[in-house]
Amino acid sequence: MFKGVWPRRQSAPSVEDNNNTATTKSNHPTNSSPPSPSTKELSTSANYLNKAAASGDNPVSGSKDSEECSLKRKFEQDDLDSIKSPGRLARKRIRDAKHRARSELVPGDLFCMQRYYSLFDLEQFKTNFTNSLDKLPPEVTKEMLESRPYVIERVDGRTLTEKEFIERYEKPKIPVVFTHLIDDWPGFKENNKWSCLAWLDRKFRNQKFKCGEDDSGCSVKIKMKYYLQYMKHTLDDSPLYVFDSNYGEHCKRRKLLKDYSVPHLFREDLFQHAGESKRPPYRWFVMGPPRSGTGIHIDPLATSAWNSLIRGAKRWCLLPNDVPKHLIKPLQTDNCAKQKDEAVTWFRYVHPRVTSPTWPAKWRPIEFVQLPGETVFVPGGWWHVVLNLDISVAMTQNYCNTGNFRHVWLKTARGRPRFGHKWYRALKKLGRHDLIAMAHEVSKNNPEHIPNTEVDLSSSDSSSDTSSASSDDSAASFEVVEPEKPATNSKSSSSSSSSSQETPVTAKDEISAPKEGASGTPPAVGSNSNVNSANDVSSSDTSDDDSGVEEQDKKRRKIGQSS
Repeated sequence: MFKGVWPRRQSAPSVEDNNNTATTKSNHPTNSSPPSPSTKELSTSANYLNKAAASGDNPVSGSKDSEECSLKRKFEQDDLDSIKSPGRLARKRIRDAKHRARSELVPGDLFCMQRYYSLFDLEQFKTNFTNSLDKLPPEVTKEMLESRPYVIERVDGRTLTEKEFIERYEKPKIPVVFTHLIDDWPGFKENNKWSCLAWLDRKFRNQKFKCGEDDSGCSVKIKMKYYLQYMKHTLDDSPLYVFDSNYGEHCKRRKLLKDYSVPHLFREDLFQHAGESKRPPYRWFVMGPPRSGTGIHIDPLATSAWNSLIRGAKRWCLLPNDVPKHLIKPLQTDNCAKQKDEAVTWFRYVHPRVTSPTWPAKWRPIEFVQLPGETVFVPGGWWHVVLNLDISVAMTQNYCNTGNFRHVWLKTARGRPRFGHKWYRALKKLGRHDLIAMAHEVSKNNPEHIPNTEVDLSSSDSSSDTSSASSDDSAASFEVVEPEKPATNSKSSSSSSSSSQETPVTAKDEISAPKEGASGTPPAVGSNSNVNSANDVSSSDTSDDDSGVEEQDKKRRKIGQSS
């Protein structure tokens, strides 16, 4: 164990100390079960499969036999042991990254203050939920079950076409877990790729991945070799979380693109017609240790998201978008002000409330555990929070297709009018008259959402850019505001969202509620991840902003009048 991740005022406890501490009685609300194991005994998805098989519960279609689980467990343990302990330089790089990304925890060295590494039992989160209609409380009536789902459905993705998926799940906004969608991914089917930490260490050893943002909104990056060492040994309450959206633009990191492909159910991507450089960030390579994750959020711009897990296990909790925001956020009395937007904090303080008998049945959450090879579909507008139960590696992406275009267009036209105009022209040039008619119908009371296509495109671009500069700034936080309102761009809104999607999370955009959100700016999600996606979008908004030029013109006019 290295001292770099520990508070300077106390020495790092040994494994024996951890065991002794864990055996003592605690008032922690979630430590009724035995404490989580030490680093070398980290639980894996194979453990969960073994328990499920022994109890007769089969949450995954085609569960593996115990022999295969044992082989997988041995492979993951050997793989973890191959990552060496950090040296002096690694400890310094890790400490610098933590201090930049989580500066609010630096005074007093609060990274391990709650001691979740010993008190927070992640094993219980693999089983302490209801995912059966027969076990739902009687308060959930038949009418409620017809209005929305209360348990997750697992479906073999190979049996559906894209059109069937849109009609059955996308349009009615029903979350679902698909199996066998990524069986042909090189990054998944080969153990020597994404599921192998040693392969990631060897292939991307000196490549930097984003793991957070500093107080100025700039990306905090860390080399893969240092992050793997940190991930193996960290005891932080809410560890740093790799949530990188720019890997596709980097000459070496873009090799990740060769190891996966978008599942056939999600290949319609309407944002791509606006241009790769203009569209908001939409895909993320995510990786993190136990206790990391993305806090409660809604994805930005009402987009939907898919999340495919390569390694590990993720605990999901989804709530409908009509739940009041203040009810699913930590309270001031929860004593978690420094880490109130983290996934582990949400599961400690908020989760007991939303699953208690006094919680309204109409807002009852959907809970489940995602295992390797599964792809989670999160419709736009659903609140969701994700907690990593093991060392996890995943790929997630937000998108807009025909099924959710109506909602996405409304959010985009309001929150990012300049991009909306460019997107509208691209769809019209493409001949998508069905989508153009839908855009006119949605924006019939807001004619400013539709660009004047009679004017020359170049002049229309410049005029719309200038007139919507302030709106773009406010869209950086993904709050749906009218274009004429003043700009707001703060790091606080960023840190509340990010990542998805599990999605990033920064500020989140609620579809019909007052929050920022889903891919629409998740408060990012949980640990540092969500914080990242919204700021990425904000940077793309301001990169071609003409508001500075407009201010300079005003100053020149004043000088001319005075002279």
